[in-house]
Amino acid sequence: MASSQQSITVDQAREFILAHCCRIPTADTVSLINARHRILVKSITSPVPLPCFTNSAMDGYAFKHAEIAHQSRATLPLFGTSLAGRSLQRTPQMSGMAVRITTGAPVPEWCDTVIPYEKTDFTEKEVSFDVSSIREGANVRRVGENIKVGDVVVEAGTRLESSHLALLASVGIKKVMVSHAPIVSVIITGDELIEPGLPLPRHHVYNTSGVMLTSLLSELGCKVRCSDPIPDDPNRISIELRHAYDRSQMIIMTGGAADSMADFSHQQLQSLGEVFNWTVNMRPGRPMRFGRIGQKPVFILPGNPVASFITFLEFVRGAILHMQGHTKNLWPIERLGKAGCDIKKKAGRAEFMRAVITGYENGAAVLEPTSNQSSSSFTSVTQSEAILHLDHEPELIRKGEIVRFQLLSEIL
Repeated sequence: MASSQQSITVDQAREFILAHCCRIPTADTVSLINARHRILVKSITSPVPLPCFTNSAMDGYAFKHAEIAHQSRATLPLFGTSLAGRSLQRTPQMSGMAVRITTGAPVPEWCDTVIPYEKTDFTEKEVSFDVSSIREGANVRRVGENIKVGDVVVEAGTRLESSHLALLASVGIKKVMVSHAPIVSVIITGDELIEPGLPLPRHHVYNTSGVMLTSLLSELGCKVRCSDPIPDDPNRISIELRHAYDRSQMIIMTGGAADSMADFSHQQLQSLGEVFNWTVNMRPGRPMRFGRIGQKPVFILPGNPVASFITFLEFVRGAILHMQGHTKNLWPIERLGKAGCDIKKKAGRAEFMRAVITGYENGAAVLEPTSNQSSSSFTSVTQSEAILHLDHEPELIRKGEIVRFQLLSEIL
């Protein structure tokens, strides 16, 4: 690393990156079925109440509770049946009657309580039950009790998941306005890289990062342009960067981030744009660099696949969400757990260790690093449940001390 480079913390890098990643100004209107993992541009209010009408939460019998409240056991004659999608049109001429009702069926206006059939004795003509077994208003879902007309259903800046889409469908929304899917170019560099499926020559390795990054970007709703690996050649790298700039809103490179004799990526980026003069004191991933061509952000991730994976999760992922207008949880959610063993690290350096949950103490997860923390072994990722985020200080975390961790299942 060049001596003139500034070493900054993880939080400082994140803040800097967001300040230099512009929001995508355009938006798309898409159907709900195509909106998963897209970022909502405009808050959506409900045009209808939820529930849309007062209905039954159970299969059973509907009646007016006040009419039997003074009794210990009630026997009510039956007056018709209310089914889902088919309301009971008639009104009884006398009080003290009940209606057969199914789940989701309209509750007649003259009823306010539903008792499940399991709590009753019934015939074709009447139903009997202990009054103490049911409270007034039980098992009735009132119109608008969950959502009123005009309530905000999903806020702008939300990354839409299946649950959001289901909620939007439940209030009759068919299409939503979402941020434009970012076009991200991925440039994989390295003389030693071969595409999976091809014969593996001596002293070569398969291109892991290309597959991994394409998958991670697709999950974020990006349109990904990822070509075959290119050699460590300055001219080829320059040409790829120029093409990527013309067709993308973000560029991600792997390899060539450090200062060895074969590291050309940051040099070519500097010649076309700028490379910011800092690195993050972290492991794995310290060689990561960040720059821009014009206003388009460029990440140079380490060539080792685990280091590339970690730096993507900790920095690139949040930048992409930010560019799409996402406003919450840009960075991986961190929880508090306990160290299951003594953990040693270098003082002054943040470490992101792959870890497993070995148990729980008083509700807190107990975590231990996997045995293999090599930045070139992806086995450690597939065997892990979490990423331990160890602060720049101290040098030793003792067994039982509080640690921060990120659940991989919440990120991926």
